[in-house]
Amino acid sequence: VSLATTYRVLQSLANAGELDSVKGIEGETLYRHCRVKDHHHHLLCRECGTAVEIDGPVVEQWTETIAREHGFTEPTHTIEIYGRCSDCS
Repeated sequence: VSLATTYRVLQSLANAGELDSVKGIEGETLYRHCRVKDHHHHLLCRECGTAVEIDGPVVEQWTETIAREHGFTEPTHTIEIYGRCSDCS
Protein backbone atom coordinates (compact mmCIF):
# COMPACT_ATOMS: atom_id res chain seq x y z
CA VAL A 1 0.00 0.00 0.00
CA SER A 2 1.42 3.37 -0.94
CA LEU A 3 1.91 6.19 1.55
CA ALA A 4 -0.52 8.36 -0.44
CA THR A 5 -3.23 5.69 -0.10
CA THR A 6 -2.60 5.46 3.63
CA TYR A 7 -3.03 9.22 4.07
CA ARG A 8 -6.17 9.27 1.89
CA VAL A 9 -7.71 6.55 4.08
CA LEU A 10 -6.72 8.44 7.27
CA GLN A 11 -8.27 11.64 5.92
CA SER A 12 -11.44 9.76 4.93
CA LEU A 13 -11.71 8.36 8.46
CA ALA A 14 -11.21 11.85 9.88
CA ASN A 15 -13.92 13.25 7.57
CA ALA A 16 -16.27 10.49 8.77
CA GLY A 17 -15.58 11.40 12.42
CA GLU A 18 -13.79 8.13 13.19
CA LEU A 19 -10.42 9.84 13.72
CA ASP A 20 -9.36 13.26 14.91
CA SER A 21 -6.80 15.25 12.91
CA VAL A 22 -4.77 18.21 14.13
CA LYS A 23 -1.74 20.14 12.96
CA GLY A 24 1.42 19.31 14.87
CA ILE A 25 3.92 21.86 16.13
CA GLU A 26 5.93 21.60 12.90
CA GLY A 27 2.84 21.81 10.65
CA GLU A 28 2.39 18.09 10.04
CA THR A 29 -1.06 16.51 10.19
CA LEU A 30 -1.48 14.14 13.13
CA TYR A 31 -4.27 11.57 13.34
CA ARG A 32 -5.58 9.94 16.50
CA HIS A 33 -8.51 7.90 17.67
CA CYS A 34 -10.35 9.69 20.47
CA ARG A 35 -12.25 7.89 23.20
CA VAL A 36 -14.76 10.74 23.42
CA LYS A 37 -17.00 11.20 20.38
CA ASP A 38 -18.47 14.52 21.54
CA HIS A 39 -16.69 17.85 21.10
CA HIS A 40 -13.64 18.10 23.37
CA HIS A 41 -10.11 19.50 23.55
CA HIS A 42 -6.62 18.08 24.12
CA LEU A 43 -3.53 18.59 26.24
CA LEU A 44 -0.55 17.49 24.13
CA CYS A 45 2.99 16.72 25.28
CA ARG A 46 5.62 18.39 23.10
CA GLU A 47 8.16 15.70 24.00
CA CYS A 48 6.44 12.31 23.70
CA GLY A 49 3.12 13.17 22.02
CA THR A 50 0.89 11.99 24.87
CA ALA A 51 -2.64 13.35 24.38
CA VAL A 52 -5.16 13.86 27.18
CA GLU A 53 -8.79 14.48 26.25
CA ILE A 54 -10.40 17.29 28.26
CA ASP A 55 -13.73 19.10 28.41
CA GLY A 56 -13.72 22.87 28.27
CA PRO A 57 -17.10 24.27 29.35
CA VAL A 58 -15.62 27.72 30.01
CA VAL A 59 -14.13 27.75 26.50
CA GLU A 60 -17.48 26.75 25.02
CA GLN A 61 -19.23 29.62 26.81
CA TRP A 62 -16.53 32.10 25.79
CA THR A 63 -16.73 31.00 22.14
CA GLU A 64 -20.49 31.53 22.05
CA THR A 65 -20.23 34.92 23.78
CA ILE A 66 -17.46 36.26 21.53
CA ALA A 67 -19.21 35.07 18.38
CA ARG A 68 -22.51 36.63 19.43
CA GLU A 69 -20.80 39.96 20.36
CA HIS A 70 -19.40 40.16 16.83
CA GLY A 71 -22.57 39.06 15.05
CA PHE A 72 -21.37 35.54 14.23
CA THR A 73 -23.55 32.45 14.44
CA GLU A 74 -22.74 28.74 14.60
CA PRO A 75 -19.16 29.18 15.87
CA THR A 76 -16.77 26.24 15.85
CA HIS A 77 -13.26 25.98 17.22
CA THR A 78 -10.35 23.67 17.89
CA ILE A 79 -8.13 24.07 20.93
CA GLU A 80 -4.92 22.17 21.49
CA ILE A 81 -2.89 23.01 24.60
CA TYR A 82 0.78 22.07 24.32
CA GLY A 83 3.11 21.46 27.23
CA ARG A 84 5.17 18.71 28.82
CA CYS A 85 3.50 15.74 30.51
CA SER A 86 4.53 14.66 34.01
CA ASP A 87 6.74 11.85 32.63
CA CYS A 88 8.68 14.29 30.41
CA SER A 89 8.92 17.18 32.89
